[in-house]
Amino acid sequence: MRSQLEVAPAAAARPDRRADCPKGRGPDRATDCPAGGAVACPTGEAVRAALADTVRLQHVAADLLLLARLDARLPTGTGEPVDLALLAAEEAARRPVTRVPLTVTAAAPTPMRGRTGQLERLLANLVDNALRHASSRVEVSAFLDGAAGQAVLEVADDGPGIAADQRERVFARFVRLDAARDRESGGSGLGPAIAREIAHAHGGSLVVAAGGGGARLVARFPLPDGPAGQQPEKRPERRPGAL
Repeated sequence: MRSQLEVAPAAAARPDRRADCPKGRGPDRATDCPAGGAVACPTGEAVRAALADTVRLQHVAADLLLLARLDARLPTGTGEPVDLALLAAEEAARRPVTRVPLTVTAAAPTPMRGRTGQLERLLANLVDNALRHASSRVEVSAFLDGAAGQAVLEVADDGPGIAADQRERVFARFVRLDAARDRESGGSGLGPAIAREIAHAHGGSLVVAAGGGGARLVARFPLPDGPAGQQPEKRPERRPGAL
């Protein structure tokens, strides 16, 4: 065991950083600087950044857990009745203030069977992605393609779009096509992957459609006893904000 004579010089050699503690705070409280002042108090900015990183990691962990569950393809039954038109309207209502206008077009109810929570997540991910890239607007459309026997959900924006050779890569996990985006302005790269897995779990599909300015992501879901195959969809007349 070291003697007091050995300990004292070592203690004297340590810099006294207790001055870094906020004025009026004692060094022995659990919420203040460590006893002895060996470590400087973190700044408010550093604490906020650490909390933001923690929340971001929690979201990534939750996304990975959801993907694992979807990968397992556990039997979940046929689900409950879901109206995609109503889902779209509720998603817009949850976002009263957005960076660019968010409009919904649905000429009639768009019923299908599925798991409401997962379909809400699919739509939220697509809308998040569209709002991040849009220049001036985002449009959500829900309609029935009677010829194909499918319920269709579209999310379109007028941003830079997705190059033809990247339309499959965008659904890969942890892929962010815009390398310039930082962690604050960009997502984790899991949103489109989760959305596609949810579509697949419902026997449907999710693709980046060709044509038009910006990006248009189209999810299709089979209707009960609907005919197989895909035919050109019958799209409703676009009326911004109409339900």
